[in-house]
Amino acid sequence: MSQVPLAYFQVGATAIPTLLVAVAVGLKQGVTHAEEFKKASRIDKGVAVFTVVLFSLSVGVGELAALTALYRGEGSSLQALLVWGAVSFALLLIIMEFITPIVSAMKSLGAVILWAGLIVVWLISVVYAQVLIFQ
Repeated sequence: MSQVPLAYFQVGATAIPTLLVAVAVGLKQGVTHAEEFKKASRIDKGVAVFTVVLFSLSVGVGELAALTALYRGEGSSLQALLVWGAVSFALLLIIMEFITPIVSAMKSLGAVILWAGLIVVWLISVVYAQVLIFQ
């Protein structure tokens, strides 16, 4: 694995908590989300819980990778990819907060296409990161 500049991890260590706060602010309507969660189907509840757990793990592992690289004075490509994943996942959730009201007003096929497009673009960014980092 190649060495990644420490500045990358400094940015990641700063950006991840900042994006975490942005996601929390986006979810500031906690009562509204709780009411929607109560009304949601079993599958939707499962997806919501899975997303929260996945986001928590992603942020925790990404921040730990950035801080570990800073502590050791060097970072690996794998650590860089973990940081990228945490940052990109937080950005994905922020974008989802913005488009959720639009999606709720759309017909179901349009909503599925929009969500699928968003996920595909996010996956492409993760693959692109792997190509850049592991060069």
